[in-house]
Formats: sequence, C-alpha cells, structure tokens
Amino acid sequence: MRNKKSWMLGVGLAVALAGTSAVVAAEAATAYIGKEKAKQIALTEAPGKVTDVDLERKRSVTYYEVEIDRQDSGREVDVHVEAVTGKVLKVENDADDDRKIAAEATTATAATGNGTDTASKSATSAKSITKEQAVTLAGQAVKGEVLSVETDWDDGDKEYEVTLKTASGFAEVEISASTGKVLDIDYDDDDDYDDDHDDDDRD
Repeated sequence: MRNKKSWMLGVGLAVALAGTSAVVAAEAATAYIGKEKAKQIALTEAPGKVTDVDLERKRSVTYYEVEIDRQDSGREVDVHVEAVTGKVLKVENDADDDRKIAAEATTATAATGNGTDTASKSATSAKSITKEQAVTLAGQAVKGEVLSVETDWDDGDKEYEVTLKTASGFAEVEISASTGKVLDIDYDDDDDYDDDHDDDDRD
C-alpha cells in the first residue's frame, strides 16, 4: 500500500513539474518585444521624435503606446504597437495635443475677432508641408542656391515663398503649403533684385 502511494505521489510530482515547464515555455513564447523595438516600429509608421513609451493593456490586448512628435507636421501622435507580435494596431492624434490646438485657436479667435480666417489657417497648418519640403520642391523647379524661405497667407491659404540665386540672377518660387504645388515663379536679374533691396533699405 505504501509503495502504491509513493508511486502515485511520484506521478503527481512529475505532472506538476511538467505543468510548470509548460507555463514557463508559454511565457517565453509570449515574451514582449520591449520598448526599444516598439519605438523602432512606431517610428516607421510616424517618423519624428519619441517623447514617451508606456506598456498598456485594454480588452485583453497588451500593447506599447508610443508618443511621437511628428517631423512632417509637428503634431503629437500615439502609435499602438502590439506587445508580443510587434503589429501596429493604431496611429491616432494625441488627445492632449488636439485640445491644445483647439484652445490656441479659440484664444486666437478671441484676440483677432476673425474666427473664420483663424480656423482656416489652423486647419491648413495642421496638414501643411514643412519649410524643408518647400525648399526641396523649389529646388526641383528652379536650379539655384536657396537664400531665404518665408511663410505667407493668401485668402486663408498658407504659402511658402522661396528665394533662390540662379546663374542669371534671382528667382522667387511660391509653393502651396497644403498641396506642395508650385503656384508661381518670378525671375529677376541682378539689377532688379539689387534695386528692390536698395529701396527696402531706404524705406
């Protein structure tokens, strides 16, 4: 009888050890990718600067929430990366950033008294190209050395004015910030450009 009990105890212990090994193996198989890997994956979806990484769990799904300041628009976005597979679950605008932009627009409206124009500018700037992209587009349209880049508004539409020095003089390229389309190219010879700047200096 004692031998039978010893045998059953041995079998139970073996089963328990096997179960423990299975749990360990399962945990190893579902090891998280880690914050650094999550950052790399998130940056492929939204290039920019990572400001924070948190491990979150919602509805039985564990994921990394990677906060990024986008380099193309400057807006903050949250990229959700599944903690085990590394799959990108979602890319969304940061709620705090949305509230900040709305508050700034409200403040600007109260200060200027022109809500329609301010709202139009805010909406345009949110999806506008960067100055660096404008410079690249201007360089493709006109060969020359970039001297300056200025931001202007025309009927509520944001534009970039890129001034370049060319082989024959100077050129000013107007580019739509919302579409990246070249709107106008104005060529000046050296004399005209110098005369314009001399007049500015005298004013």
